[in-house]
Amino acid sequence: MLVMEQQGYLNYVISEDGRPVTEFARMTGTPCVIEGAEYRMTRDPRQRFTMHSPAQLVAVADRVSGTHASIAGPSDQFDLHRFSRWRNRWELHHQGQRIGSCKLGMLSASADLPTAIPLPLRVFVLYTVVMFDKGVIMGA
Repeated sequence: MLVMEQQGYLNYVISEDGRPVTEFARMTGTPCVIEGAEYRMTRDPRQRFTMHSPAQLVAVADRVSGTHASIAGPSDQFDLHRFSRWRNRWELHHQGQRIGSCKLGMLSASADLPTAIPLPLRVFVLYTVVMFDKGVIMGA
């Protein structure tokens, strides 16, 4: 399980099963290192998040609606659903099936996602959910 904890106003630390995975600042283009590789997560003005490695585009998250986002990874397409604006839980779906979930707390978040999904993509899913909830995309 991934756990993201906010430290200060803009900084986040992500761990998996108690071991640190990465940390980053909540500013577009801020680098983070996952499994020894550097990534950048950015937001463009059209309500889209991207994750880049030095060599390629790793993932894209597009807002479909206020409670739905589409995430395209290197070889798979996923959907994030928040079934109520009043709940702090998002579900990750693949090919119409629920495969995981993310839960938001006041200064933290957790993601129960399949380990078959590469770690950088799991980090990106959790990052996207947290940024949606912070109103970065939804304008909440």
